Amino acid sequence: ISRTMDSLLHCALYLLFITNIVHCNSVGVNVHQYASLPETEACPNAEDISPCSCTNGQNGIELDCSQVEDDDDLARVFSAPFPQNNVYKLTIQHNNHIRNLTDDIFGDIKFVEVHIKFCELQYVGKYTFKESDETLEKLDLQSNLLSDFPFDTLDDHVALKSVVMNTNKFTFVPILNIPTLEYFALHTNPLTEVPEKPFVHLPYLETLYLSKAKLTSIPIDMFPIQFNLTLVDFSLNQLTTIDENTFLLVSDKMDWLYLMDNSISTIQPGAFAGMRDMLIALERNNLVTLEEAVFGELLQNNVILRLTSNPLVCMCDVAWIVRNPDVHHLVDTAHCAGGQRLVDLDPSDFDDCPNEQ
Repeated sequence: ISRTMDSLLHCALYLLFITNIVHCNSVGVNVHQYASLPETEACPNAEDISPCSCTNGQNGIELDCSQVEDDDDLARVFSAPFPQNNVYKLTIQHNNHIRNLTDDIFGDIKFVEVHIKFCELQYVGKYTFKESDETLEKLDLQSNLLSDFPFDTLDDHVALKSVVMNTNKFTFVPILNIPTLEYFALHTNPLTEVPEKPFVHLPYLETLYLSKAKLTSIPIDMFPIQFNLTLVDFSLNQLTTIDENTFLLVSDKMDWLYLMDNSISTIQPGAFAGMRDMLIALERNNLVTLEEAVFGELLQNNVILRLTSNPLVCMCDVAWIVRNPDVHHLVDTAHCAGGQRLVDLDPSDFDDCPNEQ
């Protein structure tokens, strides 16, 4: 009898357990959900951090403080008690009242990603992100009013991979020492100068945007240690000349070099030394000739040249291209000043031209 009663009791408990699971699922509750979220990653009290909103995302706490009234309101939010001091992502955008990020505005909170953009930010303290030295991976401060920034403090961020500072008021390209940096965007700033070897301490740099600025020249040998470089953008500047060894590359991963919408009229032989199997965009410049000494090796190395809207005279300087149909697909965007496509020219028209230029 005792054994029978035990069996009945076990059955009853099992049925009760199953009934509770069915009930929980019927009202949309995942019985595994709360067990998978460590208590230490819970959001702060909603009233304490209002008007910021908090979600517990896949990677951790995510805060959106786009609705804060001003800098003081933001500081108040981060003075509230947090269950832990690790926040995965902070977002503030389209807020014209965020202007100064003082050293202590975020208290002891550590971030992995910071996105403060489309605001009117004018000042960032030297120690504003000090607590995030070991955690910060992405810093996005695009579309603000910054004309200065403590770039030297970024050297201490041992995990930083992406810095986005485009569409501000910077006039200079900083010399960075961030060995982990992969992505740097400083385009759409009134940049006037690039120092020599500004990226010599960025061995893992992959993507660089310095477009839509006021640069008139580029120093030679800018990328001496960038073995992973894939994209460089200098479009929409005021460049007139590309000197020898300007783009002397050691990277075999380079895919795109953007130089369109400048005023480039002169390119020296060796300006693109080492480039192969990639694309160089030279649209809407002032190129008149396509000398073999400048472009011959590029076409041999399967480099696509985009040349739309250049006033090419198409004289003997292009005979070497016209005579070699194997490279026509690499320059099929080139048009002569009269409108005819370069690759459609008749080779017999160049019979009087020497074989080499």
